[in-house]
Amino acid sequence: MTWTDDVELSPLDTDGDGATDGDEIASGNDPFAIDLEVLGCTYFGACNYDIEADVEDGSCLFPPIGCPWPDNSAFVGCTYSDAMNYNTEAVYDDGSCMWSAVSAECPADVNGDGIVAVQDILLVLSSYGSSCLDE
Repeated sequence: MTWTDDVELSPLDTDGDGATDGDEIASGNDPFAIDLEVLGCTYFGACNYDIEADVEDGSCLFPPIGCPWPDNSAFVGCTYSDAMNYNTEAVYDDGSCMWSAVSAECPADVNGDGIVAVQDILLVLSSYGSSCLDE
């Protein structure tokens, strides 16, 4: 009988050489490493916001598609500050934003600030897929 028969090998010795050493660390099996990353939804306005998450994993859900509107309707409304009906209390945008009529002189200036810029494109894209018919 050899001395190794009487000794229990460490579960941290992943390569079976009888020692927990740099070989485990070099192979990516650091037995002493602590994984502090918590994956989850890190966006406060999302329905599934995870206060413990510190790494965004793309799982966030937003109303009305990913989850229902909150029961408190005070948090629902127009969240675009340049809209006529902007609601400072709203956390969730419900698609109700309204802007003044487009200028005939510069129809691409959607927000009426006198220049055609990225903000105008974003305003148009934010309405993409919305129904224009009264329901």
